[in-house]
Amino acid sequence: MDGTELPPNRKAQKLFEGNNMEPTYDRISNLPDSILLHILSFMSTKEAIRTSTLSTRWRDLWVFLPIIDMDDGLKPESAEDSMLEKPWERNFMSKYSFVVLVSKALLYRDALCLRKFCLGLNMSVSLRVFKGWISAAIDHNVEVLDLNLREKTEYVFPSSFFISKSLCTLAITMYHTLVVPSRICFSSLKKLYLSGVEFQDNESTELFFSGFPVLQQLALYCCDWENLTTVTFKIPTLESFYFHAETTENDVLDCTIELYAENLKYLKYTGYFIVELILCNISSLVYASISLYDAVELDYQMKTEFAADLLDAIGSVKFLTISIETLKYLFHEDDFVILLPIFYNLIHLEMGVNPVGEDDYFAGKELTCFLQNTPNLLSLDIPVGINEFILETVPDCFKSCLKSVSISVFEANLRELDFLNRLFASATALEKVTILFYSKTIFNLEKQEKIKRDLQILRRKMGLEMVKVSFEYKF
Repeated sequence: MDGTELPPNRKAQKLFEGNNMEPTYDRISNLPDSILLHILSFMSTKEAIRTSTLSTRWRDLWVFLPIIDMDDGLKPESAEDSMLEKPWERNFMSKYSFVVLVSKALLYRDALCLRKFCLGLNMSVSLRVFKGWISAAIDHNVEVLDLNLREKTEYVFPSSFFISKSLCTLAITMYHTLVVPSRICFSSLKKLYLSGVEFQDNESTELFFSGFPVLQQLALYCCDWENLTTVTFKIPTLESFYFHAETTENDVLDCTIELYAENLKYLKYTGYFIVELILCNISSLVYASISLYDAVELDYQMKTEFAADLLDAIGSVKFLTISIETLKYLFHEDDFVILLPIFYNLIHLEMGVNPVGEDDYFAGKELTCFLQNTPNLLSLDIPVGINEFILETVPDCFKSCLKSVSISVFEANLRELDFLNRLFASATALEKVTILFYSKTIFNLEKQEKIKRDLQILRRKMGLEMVKVSFEYKF
């Protein structure tokens, strides 16, 4: 409809005249392209594409957006998702071929830069088309590239991809081999996330990870290491590293990864004992989270040594989250002694819970043993509860510097009250104890009041009225 036309039918025209209104203009369509593109930037790519049906003025305007997010959506994740799928979405995809739309977004942009390109593929496309898309994104100086290649097609990246000067963030999810050329240099890439990627061999893998001169964040999630034996990653600029190892058909792999990262500040390791990760020269580490799962066929001694080596490498850490299950590998059998480092820098310790495995772990003697190695600890967070906690030997940190303790799943039974009794008696620097009502206790007001009374009596008995005891709720 032309912007200057009056209302199209006679009834609407009478209403228009009766209200003494000015003619309605399509003011939005008359705005400059830059403003229209700014309006479209608040929409998803799919919504922006649909504006093409408004008028010729809007046709293909979405192609020039700096952020393109395309997902074929051809395979809903569940039957429920399929039921929720709207018919007009199916019609939309049948009218505009997904391949044509992606090609149009990447190949018809002229010289415009592409800030971010996200691609989700359930279906298979030809290697020629895929390479053309990636090459076009690189040619348009894409800064963020997020590829979710759920189809197990053997996609090969063009050579221009491996020497991109514009890429700052790269995320790849794919379930096949990453073919690496002889020349690699991502000169601007600071964030790299790889999921499900299968690495070809030792040499190409080391070559790949040597091509990130300014890399700061690296995440490796459920990657396939079966083709590797020993690889070395030297990434001096790396500040954050997340590694998750999933189970495999062979359970234990003959693979060792050595990571040299002298500027590493944050480490998170989760998963099973399938890959030996050796951390070298990470004295700058500030935050670490360790959660090891017990599922593969390794004898106890090997698991213990694995966990001990990992803890030994992070001895300089200041803030540590460690799962109860991990501690059980370290302090389970009395006849197998593990020599852990003294964590002189550690000021905050939190007990974690694995997302898989047993869910009834409580802090017990393992935590007591570990606390003996934390002489300068200031705060302790026990979200798993202390039903099995036996404070046979009071840690030095309790006597000298511990200021804050937070406890969840608290029910004020005899063992928990005994722990607090010993804590109040020995922790001379204690300033605050936080009790988090959790699970069944959160809805039992009578039990909450009893817990509060018991703790107030205990605090007065120990002459520690100055220690603040607060109560919070955790859902």
